[in-house]
Amino acid sequence: MFCVSCGAPIEEPSQGDHEAHGPTALQTEYVLDEIRKLEALRDQGVITEKQFQDQRRDSIGTLTANQSKKKI
Repeated sequence: MFCVSCGAPIEEPSQGDHEAHGPTALQTEYVLDEIRKLEALRDQGVITEKQFQDQRRDSIGTLTANQSKKKI
């Protein structure tokens, strides 16, 4: 890849460099969206507070689990 302005070569980060920084913005946004949906279900009485907390914890856990897998 080359710089559009000056034509100098640009080194792209290796896959390992990208993975070390944790979850991507897209992954984080997906989990936040899932939590928002769970909140709505809880507020509507479809799920209990305990179910909300359990599923919320599991959703957040997927971010940290994915980050841990990338470091190995």
